[in-house]
This record gives sequence, structure tokens and C-alpha cells, in this order.
Amino acid sequence: MATTLHLCSESKPLEHRSALTPSTTKALLDAGYKVNVECSPERIFDDSEFEAVGATLVPEGSWKDEKMPRQII
Repeated sequence: MATTLHLCSESKPLEHRSALTPSTTKALLDAGYKVNVECSPERIFDDSEFEAVGATLVPEGSWKDEKMPRQII
């Protein structure tokens, strides 16, 4: 079973950093990880950029609701 990484939405106004970029997300996916990315209007990268490389978009704040084991970023 692949390790799942979960990128949380940015929650601070004017916060434009991101723990993952679309290119690092693609590298992680290519290495066999599963990557969930919370939709985020604040993040410097558009949600569609993560979706384009194969990440799964999930609702903002969903890291609290998921029951499966995963690494939260």
C-alpha cells in the first residue's frame, strides 16, 4: 500500500508558501506516493496545477475528517 501524503490548505491571509510544489508532487507520485491536496484559495499554486500532475484534490479542512493513515503536510 502506498504512503499517503496530505497537503493542508493555507489558512493565513497573504500566506503564499507551500510545503509542496506541483513539480515535487509529481516526483512523489512517480516515486509511488499518493498525494492528496486540499483546495486552497491562498496557496501560491493553483489547485489545477496539482491536479494536472496527478494529485487528488480534496476539500479544504478534510485532514481532520480522514480516517485512513497518512502523513499530514
